[in-house]
Order: sequence, then C-alpha cells, then structure tokens
Amino acid sequence: MDQSEIHTLVLSGKERDRKKAARIIESSFQYLPNKDLVWQDLRNLTQDHDWLVRKYAVNALMVVFCDIPDKKQAWCDLLELTQDENISVKSQTALALRVAASCLPREDDTWQDILKLTQEALLKFAMDIDISVKRDAAILLGSAIFYVPDKDLVYRNLQRLLSNEQDIWVRNGAAIGLGLAIQHLGIEYKAETCQIIHELSKEKEELIRAAAATALGHAFQYFPDRIQASEDLYRLIQDENDRVRWMATEALGLSFFYISDKVQAWRILLERTQDWFLGVRRYAIDALKSSFPYVIDKKKAWKDFSRLTNDKDEFVRRDAAFALKHIVVWVSEMDEPWMDLIMLTQHADPFVKRGATDALGSSFIHMSDNEKAWKDLRALTRDDNNIVRAGIAGAIGSVFSQLPDRNLAWSELNRLTDDDDSYVRMYAYYSLGRASVLKAIETDDRDTTKKELEAAVVFFERSSQESAHSPARFCNPFYRSYFAIIFQGAKEDEVQRYLAEANAAVGRSESKDELLKAIANLAQALQESQRLKDRPFHEIVSELNAYRWYCEKAAEHMAAAEDKAPVAVRLMKKCNPLLEQQIQTTIAEIQVKARLIGPEIEREARGLSLGNPVKVYQCSMRIASTVRALCKRLPEELRKSTHDILVDIEKDEDLSVVLGKIELAMAYTLPVIEAERSEVLGRLKNIEFSMAKLSLSSGSARQDLFELKTIIENFRDRTEARGFSMEELSEILQERDNTMVERLEKMKESWLSSVEEMAQSLPSCEDTDEILEEIQGLRQSRKRDLLGITGDISSIAGLFVGLIGLAVNSKPA
Repeated sequence: MDQSEIHTLVLSGKERDRKKAARIIESSFQYLPNKDLVWQDLRNLTQDHDWLVRKYAVNALMVVFCDIPDKKQAWCDLLELTQDENISVKSQTALALRVAASCLPREDDTWQDILKLTQEALLKFAMDIDISVKRDAAILLGSAIFYVPDKDLVYRNLQRLLSNEQDIWVRNGAAIGLGLAIQHLGIEYKAETCQIIHELSKEKEELIRAAAATALGHAFQYFPDRIQASEDLYRLIQDENDRVRWMATEALGLSFFYISDKVQAWRILLERTQDWFLGVRRYAIDALKSSFPYVIDKKKAWKDFSRLTNDKDEFVRRDAAFALKHIVVWVSEMDEPWMDLIMLTQHADPFVKRGATDALGSSFIHMSDNEKAWKDLRALTRDDNNIVRAGIAGAIGSVFSQLPDRNLAWSELNRLTDDDDSYVRMYAYYSLGRASVLKAIETDDRDTTKKELEAAVVFFERSSQESAHSPARFCNPFYRSYFAIIFQGAKEDEVQRYLAEANAAVGRSESKDELLKAIANLAQALQESQRLKDRPFHEIVSELNAYRWYCEKAAEHMAAAEDKAPVAVRLMKKCNPLLEQQIQTTIAEIQVKARLIGPEIEREARGLSLGNPVKVYQCSMRIASTVRALCKRLPEELRKSTHDILVDIEKDEDLSVVLGKIELAMAYTLPVIEAERSEVLGRLKNIEFSMAKLSLSSGSARQDLFELKTIIENFRDRTEARGFSMEELSEILQERDNTMVERLEKMKESWLSSVEEMAQSLPSCEDTDEILEEIQGLRQSRKRDLLGITGDISSIAGLFVGLIGLAVNSKPA
C-alpha cells in the first residue's frame, strides 16, 4: 500500500479503516518516503475521537518512536495522552513512554526543559483516580527515574504510592517501580530500597509479595546482604501463591549470577520444574537456561537438562529440549552431550526430536572431531522421521562453514530437495540459500559474490514455495532487495515493492505484531545498505555478513511465531519483559566494564541497543575482537579460557549467548587491566620520585641518572609490550593522577634548562655543540603525550651523563 492510500485510510470516516491505517504505519513507517506526512497522519490518529483508534495509534507511536523526525513533539504528544479520558489509552501510553524512553537524547541540552515537563506530567499521571492506571504510572515512574531531573522527588513519590493507605494494586506497581529504579538511585537510597523490598517480601498480601519477588530480580545485585536476599527469594519461591512462586522463579534466574551458593540455587530451580503450577514449571526451565553459563559443574547441569527432556510433563520436556541449543554452547567437553543429542533425535516426542536437531546445529562448532560429527549428521539425513531429516537439513545450513567436506554437504542438501516431505524440502532449500550467502561473503571476487547472492535468492524463493511457514519468507525479500540495491542499482520504488511483499506475508502470521517489528528492522537494514552502493567491495562483504546474521535470526523469529503451541512459547519467552531485562542488564554490565577496560571498547559498547539487531551484531563482533587482542596481556592460566570463550563467537545464534560470552570474557580481563594500570601509575610515580630526589651535584649523580634511564626504558618497554594506546594512558592518568603529565613536563623543561646551562659552561667542542643542538631539538619537540615526555626525559638524562663525562675529562690533570 502506498503512502497516498494510507493517508486516505487516516481520513476515512470508518473506524476500521483508521485502525488499519495505524497498524500499517506501525509496520511501514521506516520505509515510507514522506516521513513528515506519515508522522502528521499518526499524530491525527492519536487525537482521533474513537478511543480504540487512539490506542492503536499510541501503540504505533511506541514502535516507530526512534525513527520519528520530530521526537520532541512525539514525546509531548505521549505526555498529553497520559490525561486521555479512556483508561485503556492511558495504560497503553504508560507502556509507550517506557519503551520510547530508550531513544531520548538525554545529553542534548535542548531536552532538559522537556524532561522537566515530563517529570511534572508523570507525577500528575501517578495521581490518576483509576487504580489500574495509577499502577501503570507507578511502574513508569520507576523506569523513568534515570532521565528525570529530580530523582529524589520521584523516589519519594514511589514511596508514597507504596504506603499502606494506597490500593493494593497500586502498591504492587510501586514495588515493581522501586525494583526498576534502584540501579539509578544514589548510594544513600540503594540500601534503603533494598530494606524496603526485603520487608515487602514478608507482607501478608499476595500481590505485594509477588511484586517484591519481581523487584528482587531487578535489585538483587545491589543488596548489601546478598545472603539475606537469597533467603528472601528461596522463601518466596516456596510461597503458597502461584503468582508469587512464578515471579520468584523468574527473579532467581535473573539473580543467579550474583548468588554465592550457585549449587543451592540450581537445585531449587530444578525443584520448581516439578511445581504443580504450569507457569512456574516453564519459567523454571527458562531460569535454568539463563543460569547455565554461570554453573560451576556444567557436566552435571547438562545431565539435569537431559533428564528433563524425559519429564512426565510434556511442556517441561519440550521446553527443556528447546533450551538445549542455547546451553550446549557453554559445554566444554562435547563428546558425551553430542551422543545424548543423537539419542534424543529418536525420542518419542516429536518436539524433543526437533529440539535435539536444533542443538546439534549449535554444538557442531564445539566438537573436537568434526569428521565424526559430520558422519553422524549425514546418517541422520536418512532418518525415517521427517522431523529429524528436516531438522538436520536446517542444521547443515547453520554449520556449513565448519563442515569438513562442503561439496559433500552441498550434495546432501540437493538430495534432500527431492525428499517426499515438503517440510524437509523447505529446510533443504533454505540451507542451500544460507550456504550460497556464505559463499558470497567468503569470496574475494565481486562477480562471484553477485552469482552466489543471485543463487541464494532462487533457493530462498523455492523454500518459500514449499511452505507458507518457511523461514525463507523473510530471507527471500531481504536478499532480493539487497541484491537489487548493490548489483542492479534498484530504485526506491522497487525496493518498496519487495518490502510490501514481505509485509503482506507477515500479515498472515498468528503473531503479527512481533513479526511486523522484524519487517521494520528489515527496512532499516536495507536503508543502511543503500549507502553501500558506491563503497569498496570489502566493506560491502563485511556489511553483508552482519545482515546475514540478523536476517537468519529474524527468520527463526518468524518460524517460531507460526509454529503451533507449545513451540510458540519460545516466542513468548523471547518477548518476556524480564528476559529482555536480563539482556539489557548484560548490556549494562558490558558498558560498565568497557568504560573500565578502555576507550576503544567503550565506544563500541555505547552502540549496543536492542532496537537495532544489525548494530548490536556489528558492535559485539568489534568488542569481541578487541577483547581477543587483549588476551595476550593475560596470565597463561586465564589467556586460554578467555580466548576460548570468544573463539568463533560470530557463529553463535542467540543474542543473549553472544552478549553473555562477551561480558564473561571482559570480567576475566578487567582485573588484569586494572593491575596493569596500577603498575603503570606506580612506575610513573617512581620516575617522578627519582627525578625529584636526584641531585646533579652529588657524587652519585651519574649512577642515579643511569638508574633513571633504566626505570624509564623499563616503563616504556612494558607499556609498549602491553599494547597501551596513548588514549588509554591518558585515561589512566585522568582517573588516577590528572596532573602528573603537567608535573613531568615542568620537570623536563627544568632539566632542559639545567643541561643547557651545564653544556654552555663547558669549553666549546664538537661534543658540546652536538649536545646543544640536541637540546634545541628537544625544546622544539614539545611532546605532550606521556611516552613522548618520558622519552625526552630519558634523552635528557643521557645528555647529563655525557656532560658529566665531558666535565670530568676537561678538568686539568
């Protein structure tokens, strides 16, 4: 649908047309040409006389906020909608403000007045007479505390909403809000907030205990007494109320990393997989999956998961089976888990079969004997069960780059395109398309890249024809568009046509809302590719690799969304706010560690945002590469383990796994970097002290100068060997001793004057003339960087030594 048709729907007198317009704008905003017009259309819909149209428009505004040209106006419009006459619209607005806040340019001074207005609007919102709206406002206040000007005022209002005189439902929201707010509170409030959450966990009301459990999940790392916090969680996880146990189970998964007794925490989560309430059982599996990387005995933890795939409850065993692909990447000794997975492909439950084949694809890269693993996969392509054959066809596509015999793998996939089952053929064509994209990336020849991409488009098209649920439905329009842009000079309208086809295909999905977001990201990726048309070939290939990763993740997303329950629970978990919060927490940890490790990593870490999967991938790979380079600075016992975590990280399929590995590698690296920095500062202070105490008139001056030169040379050698950049050295001094460079510079200038005076006092000769010439060179160098200044000081010390020798030789006998 073109933009004029959308505009016509916006002006329609029929409510269903205007609702349809809001949905189309939500999915199409990024690639509609006239952003100002569509933004005005969306504004009109947010002011529609029909409350349902306004609600649809608010949802659209939430989804497209980051791409709106006039964000200030859009934000102000949302603030006005907090006073809408309809309760449902106000609740949707509260959610929209929480989501859109990630795109606020808070560092922009021109936003400060708007943020003050925001604070006033949110505090007014929290006074709403409707209980449910007031609860939503309380949660919003907690999430908004990181950007409002007066954090103390907001904190006090959260406490007001938590008081016993408030409705129980409002207090529930305020407790959750406190959990969201704690990371942005000052130190003086963190301990107080933890104590409040602790007290709430013991309240009589079930809704309050449930909210306390959720708050604990967000706040656990800030508790001064984590033993007490653990006990609170364990008590809540045994609560008689289903909702409380459910929230506490999620919270334990979020807190697992910070819990000291991980053996006990793991055991308790395993117990919850046998809870009588289904929601608790399923979230226990999810918590076990997210906690797996931090378990000490991963061999035992793997066996626990393997047992769960045979659980009497079908939902437990299926969820456990689908978790296998996410946890297997953390297992170091793969032979036994690999055989477990091979056995599970013969399980009676078809969903367990499917989970096992997915995990085989994820674990192949970690096998020490690729020949044997490939032989096992080949044997399974001839399995009697179509689910196994299809799963293995898909697995071959995901591990194609690591296979020992790609030509044989290509032949096997071609054979599977003639399978009797359309599901098998669908995955075989899809994997051939993925393999073709990989070939396009790996070649150094532009014509070969063009040929392989063209072949990929054909394979994805055939996969799409085999089934309406093919994951290639997303890849097909994506690569067709990319190919048209890069190699055929496609016009904007042609690309829009491809996107419209993708949008139409998604429109038939049972999980339409989530998949429309995937299409919006597709549009963003293609817009990025427009700028590649005139770029060097190696840059095109590099970007294509990032888009390949994103496209395949989106294809998985689509496939999961259209599977029947219980497979669709994977999508539900993916979209779960607490799980997303866990990923955001990992990103926050990476960003904190990045600031401490170095400026290069910090720059990349700033680009981590769940709103742009392509950018997350690109930044993650650059961070991983930099941390790998730092491994040479680690002691031997840490070097290999840290390097192994990041080996082939670009082949990991789960974003949470990628980010988790990076965060873990950075955690190993940081103490060493900190120790190095302390050593650098100590050596610099040693240089400064040696200069300050050195007396040029003393009898030991010559020896002292030699020692100083040795200290400086050791400092420079160690610094250069460690790979410190000047930016990093400057950062160390900025943090530890901001004026040291200035002091060293002054000492250098003072010594230059002294050495010049000494040289001029000696009888003129060729040696003194050379020394004076070198002094002039040092004066002109004006090196302000640390290594330059220390190098100059070392040179001056050498001149002193030379002059002392000349002075001794020039004395009369």
